[in-house]
Amino acid sequence: MKIFLGMINISSQINDYVEGFHKLGVETMTAIIYQSSPIIDCSNIDYNIDLMIKEYGDTVDYNQKQSEILEYLLAKAIRECDIFIFFWRTFRPDNSDLALLKSKGKKIVVIMCGDEVRWKPACDQEFEKFNFPLMEYSNYFRPGNTITTKLRYLRNVEFYADQIYSQPTMSHLSLRAYNKLNVSIHTDLFIENNSQRRIPHIIHAPSNKAIKGTKYVMEAVDRLKKENVEFEFNLLVNVPNKEALLIYSDTDILVGQLFGVIGGKQEREALACGCVVLSGCKKDYYNMLAEEYPVINVTPETIYVELKKMILNYELRCQIATLGRPYISKYHDSLVICQKVIDNTPPEMFPTFFREEYIPESYFIASECNQYTQIVKSCSWYKQTIAPGFRDGFEF
Repeated sequence: MKIFLGMINISSQINDYVEGFHKLGVETMTAIIYQSSPIIDCSNIDYNIDLMIKEYGDTVDYNQKQSEILEYLLAKAIRECDIFIFFWRTFRPDNSDLALLKSKGKKIVVIMCGDEVRWKPACDQEFEKFNFPLMEYSNYFRPGNTITTKLRYLRNVEFYADQIYSQPTMSHLSLRAYNKLNVSIHTDLFIENNSQRRIPHIIHAPSNKAIKGTKYVMEAVDRLKKENVEFEFNLLVNVPNKEALLIYSDTDILVGQLFGVIGGKQEREALACGCVVLSGCKKDYYNMLAEEYPVINVTPETIYVELKKMILNYELRCQIATLGRPYISKYHDSLVICQKVIDNTPPEMFPTFFREEYIPESYFIASECNQYTQIVKSCSWYKQTIAPGFRDGFEF
């Protein structure tokens, strides 16, 4: 068996899955279109297409060469690989390679990463229902980030994929049942240090300051400093992942994302290192988080109070710090995650928001949704799980 993994290395997830599959004795082939962030380590990726194109010099047509290389790698992967795992996108922008892979009898697994399928207006509607703080973006409605791009990718994935891994925070347009996505962690990379200082070292390391709520974190930090509360604080920006892991192991408290309801990979990495973690998390949100999830829930409104409590309560910090590594080993170890893919476990999550609750912002949005719903209407899962009918301009 050989597994292909690509095409965008979001949060170094491809690296982690590769390590998990290698522990299982499975051979892999990896390719990325470009390095999505300078802080992500892509040195062990087999094919970095952006770097391959740059080797041709400035005279080459970048888009044409990219297409040529992608088609070459697609053909090579079809010859060599049995399972295809995609992060963020597939080989072709229109996802027509999914049909090709299916015709060749390949198993297709898609790991949803976030904004490639998240439609913020729908997300906002659901978050308002739960009284969650709405995600803040600096440029969400940028060119190309449209509901059409989300639906085209999502519906093609729902039509062709054998397994889909996702989370409710990005599945507001979803129709098909999916597997619960637990972020994969290569635990061997993490040095656990759950000892706590009396005067704690605190870090906040946002990949996107707007989405992570950095403005509110800094307001809380400034307020605590004015009160002469003793702590050391560092705001980390654009720190490479390998360096960040070492910093986490020498940190007492990490403040993660304030607008999240599940938390991301950074929170899991800090837990694995023995940090006390403050981040947005809602344990009753579709039961995505286990009861023992050892993260302190914070919002823009509560970050000051909760951070002050953690700074001053040394004994509580010592107790919480010991809980992180066991939790990560149980739920997020890459070996556990990859075994689930191999075992082809059935889906646990059955989305209903799009079918039953989402109100389209306009006639155009409803029309676009109806057009892409047509793609999956012939699927057996659709006929079994989606009740036919009309609602608020939608046709099912």
